[in-house]
Amino acid sequence: MRNVFVLNGVDGAKFDKLMKSFMVNAKAKKMKKNQDYFAKKGALTGVPTLIVNGKYRVNLQALDKKDTANDLKKLLVYLLAK
Repeated sequence: MRNVFVLNGVDGAKFDKLMKSFMVNAKAKKMKKNQDYFAKKGALTGVPTLIVNGKYRVNLQALDKKDTANDLKKLLVYLLAK
């Protein structure tokens, strides 16, 4: 992952410093905790699995195949507002 950032102009030393920061580690721990929770509930059935607001699992197969990106965007905006 670091190489992608460096190849796109990010300073490698700054990237390393930020990746070791408290905020990044706290976010990673929270994401891992959420992942473990949803895995135990059986909600994670494939990659990617999108969980919105901790309670809505997006059925990617049900999205409009002709306009998937726009359909997903509208759905996420709707679910985030609930």
